[in-house]
Amino acid sequence: SLDFEISVTPVNDPVIIADVFDRQAVEESPFLMSITWTDVDASDVNNYEVSSSGSATNWISLGPVLSDDVGLFSVLLSGTPDDENLYQNDISFKIVDISEGEPIEKNVFFSVTITPINDAPVVISYNGPNEINEEQSFTASITDFIVEDVDSDFPFDFSIQAEPGSSYIVSEDLKTITPILDFVGNLEVSYSISDGIDSVLFSVPLNVLQVNDPPQIIDYFGPGSFAEDSEIIFSISDFDIFDADGSDQIFSILILEGDNYSVNVNGDGLIPELNYNGPISVIALANDQDGANSDTYQFDLSVSAVNDIPVVKDLAIDPAVPDI
Repeated sequence: SLDFEISVTPVNDPVIIADVFDRQAVEESPFLMSITWTDVDASDVNNYEVSSSGSATNWISLGPVLSDDVGLFSVLLSGTPDDENLYQNDISFKIVDISEGEPIEKNVFFSVTITPINDAPVVISYNGPNEINEEQSFTASITDFIVEDVDSDFPFDFSIQAEPGSSYIVSEDLKTITPILDFVGNLEVSYSISDGIDSVLFSVPLNVLQVNDPPQIIDYFGPGSFAEDSEIIFSISDFDIFDADGSDQIFSILILEGDNYSVNVNGDGLIPELNYNGPISVIALANDQDGANSDTYQFDLSVSAVNDIPVVKDLAIDPAVPDI
């Protein structure tokens, strides 16, 4: 018999990659997929070099090569797309097989379409007016705000409405707020800013400036009558006066012209018409130290009759006094 040796040159068999189809991802949600293959030549994960290219590699990364017990190899592709990745969809996956003989390269091309989701707007700042007067209405404009939104065109896609809060009232159209009666100080107004889909709340600080409120005459409890042809002078203590600005206000009383009397020189009293007696209706107002006048207040007095001393106008004697 004749013995001889035969040298078998190894030939690298190409890997067989399972079908890869285009995929769908959702913005800001984790994306996972696996690429798998088999190879009759290899039994070790180190026999493969994997890489990827294309715009989708800006957000998709490759994991290590893995193997199971039945000779199936795989690589996990994962990533989370964001707004800037919406149009980064194409990817090329390459396997270099160095399991036996000459290396063999295999490529797979596919696309991952990204479904966008709406991003809520982000309010950066408020640059509008920050002072209003007491009891003054206030309306904010969307252009008073600096808003960032990657999905929407600010300010054209946006709307604003005032939300209920403390110490102010919101108008029916949700656009205007008014501080409650006599409120003075710092006011935090809550606004809802919407891009048409999502809304965010933002608080606007307003300084409500005090405005001088006019006093109000509530009642008169001074003298109810005075004598005919005499002057009556009124004092602050004759009236009950209210002022929303506080009890430390300084008031004066002004009497206005009316029927059957004239106002005295100082304006704080009156003098009935000569020889007039009977009822008179007096018109008064209160004035505070800052010049605010109350509404007019009307009250009634009685002018008491006084017996006038007779006055001799002429002397008549009948018969005439004879000459002496």
